[in-house]
Order: sequence, then C-alpha cells, then structure tokens
Amino acid sequence: FIRHGIFVLWEYFTQLFRWKKNPKKYDLNKRYAVVQRRLTGVLKTIKCDIVVEGKENIPEGVAVFYPNHLSGGDPLIMFDVLDKPTTFVAKIEIEKWPFISTYFKVIEGLFIDRKDLKQSLKVMMKVQEDLIKNKDKNWVIYPEGTRNKDPLMNLKEFHHGSFRCAMKAGVPIVPVAVVGTQRVLSTKYVLKNTPIHVKFL
Repeated sequence: FIRHGIFVLWEYFTQLFRWKKNPKKYDLNKRYAVVQRRLTGVLKTIKCDIVVEGKENIPEGVAVFYPNHLSGGDPLIMFDVLDKPTTFVAKIEIEKWPFISTYFKVIEGLFIDRKDLKQSLKVMMKVQEDLIKNKDKNWVIYPEGTRNKDPLMNLKEFHHGSFRCAMKAGVPIVPVAVVGTQRVLSTKYVLKNTPIHVKFL
C-alpha cells in the first residue's frame, strides 16, 4: 500500500498535474494508460476479484456504456475492464475531490450538476459533440444519476436524457450490469476479497 502511494504521488506531480491543465496537448492513449494503471492498482490493493462476461458485445468503434451504480468505486471497475481510452460524466461534487478529480480531468471527463438542468443539458451536448467529432474514446454514463444504496433494489429510475447524446450521435448504447461493488471502498470488508461480476449486454 505504501509503495502504491509513493507511485501515486510521483505520477501526480511529474505528469498528472501538468496534463490536467491542458489534456488535449498530450497523447490520449498515454494519459489513459497511466490513469488506468494507477486506478486498477487500487483495486488490487483492496483485493477485488473481477469476473467479466460479454466482452464480445463491446463494439470496435466508439460507444457509450451505461452501467448500474452501486458504489463510489464503480468507475474503478470500468477502468479495469475497458482497455480503449474511456472517460466519464461524473457528479460535480467530484471536481472538489483531490487526486480523483485530477484523474477525471486528465482523461477529459465532464462534471454534471444534477441540481442545475441548464448546466446538465450543456454537459450532455458536449458529450454528444465529442462522440460525433472524436472517434478515439468511449464514454461512461450512469443513467440512474446517483448511487443505488439498496443492493436488493434492481435499479433506480433512469434519466432519459442520459441516452440522448448517444442516440443523436448515432453511436452504440452498451448496457452494463455490475454486481458486488457496494463492498468496494467499504471499511467493513477491508481484509476480505471482494468478488465483482461485470457483464456487457
């Protein structure tokens, strides 16, 4: 854990801090590789055992992935299972989180204010424009809009506007079912392995 922390600090001050200011100046694949390596390292540190099904359903080109949302650790799982550069629409509160916000900015993620409809629409329009103009990265959007804190409840109601950007851009919509992530980042299970199942539909 200490060794991982040292690498996080080194990469932050030597690369990430510079990249986040103007990410488009730097190679996307290199940026994503660094972020993916570091965040998947977190999963190994907290002992996540991930089983993936349905990778044959991932399109070769650009797509928008729509997973269910059970935990703040869900984005870590998507980094682990998606090799092509991928970015996210995240709640605006994350922009104030140290380190985590930097990772999102480095991969050109966008922050959405769920309480501000006008701002939310602007963000989704930016995603749509990016999907049309750029064919080098996927997007992940959580259509429930917030975490489902009841793992026995199938899904929270979807925000229909979440799908409009993919539909308008004419790119595939890929539903993703994720089970088990409510234990990720929980101090209750810190000494136990966490089984997680991911299925691309």
